[in-house]
Amino acid sequence: MLTPLDGLGWLLVLFALLLTFVYHTFGDRTWWGTALIYTGRWPWLLPLAAVAPLALAWRRSALAPLTLAALIVMGPVMGGTLSTAPFWRPGKSLRVLTFNVEGGPVVSLRLRELLDATRPDIAGFQECGPTMHLAISMLEGWAVTDTTGAVCFLSRYPLRAPPATMPAQNFRAAGGSASAKRYEVMSPIGTLTVFVLHLETPRHGVQHLLTDPSNAPRLIDANNLLRETESRVVRRWVDSTAGARMVIGDFNLPVESMIWQKFWSSLDDSFNAAGNGWGFTKLNGWIRVRIDHVLLDGHLKAVGAHVGADWGSDHLPYIAEVQRK
Repeated sequence: MLTPLDGLGWLLVLFALLLTFVYHTFGDRTWWGTALIYTGRWPWLLPLAAVAPLALAWRRSALAPLTLAALIVMGPVMGGTLSTAPFWRPGKSLRVLTFNVEGGPVVSLRLRELLDATRPDIAGFQECGPTMHLAISMLEGWAVTDTTGAVCFLSRYPLRAPPATMPAQNFRAAGGSASAKRYEVMSPIGTLTVFVLHLETPRHGVQHLLTDPSNAPRLIDANNLLRETESRVVRRWVDSTAGARMVIGDFNLPVESMIWQKFWSSLDDSFNAAGNGWGFTKLNGWIRVRIDHVLLDGHLKAVGAHVGADWGSDHLPYIAEVQRK
């Protein structure tokens, strides 16, 4: 016989499914959907944690729907994934690092240690400040050390052509602050075009929920439009280049975002392909979200992906192992 505890368990399953629909449908599509996808998601597990002891004590059959609800929350809602890639694949690979260093005052002091720990072949850094520029300029053993601007780049392999910077007016005319650069790397897996970018933050809209709540919906919608414009312009630039392409950086977009789905989901997400767990890269108090990515076109495949340790930024480094298909 179905008891109230069983019924509550199945209600929580329905609630988890509803959350999945809301996150994947309204993220960056409405002002409240934007606020939702950029806040912490683990609190949705708290109702399940509260009911589980009751099920253990009085109705163990209710553990089945509770387990199902927990899997839905930890998977589609929180973005958890299990890799389908094997643990090891033969063949040449390229190790890629992307890391928003929050200006770099702390990370720059440990840059050599970071590079020794993560062992990248190419690395793209966002929010590069003067201390980060100086630390990179002092490195030895790299074929390329580009420190011109807010996006920095390292490569153990030479470039086929000089770096190209996305014209700033493409962003500034819309009020944006994005940075994007292009590098043609002559790597062991062939010549690759690597785009390193940092897109506008949703924080400039969502923060008004605390500072100006009456105008927050309008300001969040305006920020969403700006961020959509940036992604449209950068994606067109990416698509103007032929050959094997890789786009890395701080997108400020989780995969549930409508903007992500519209402009970036056609590229292969390295973490979805080869990562395990949630892959949270942004740290903000109790908030955790995956907004730093390594995306690949149809010439490339990810065979490994993981998030690194805390090196003194509000982001964590993200590392992907990439091969030719």
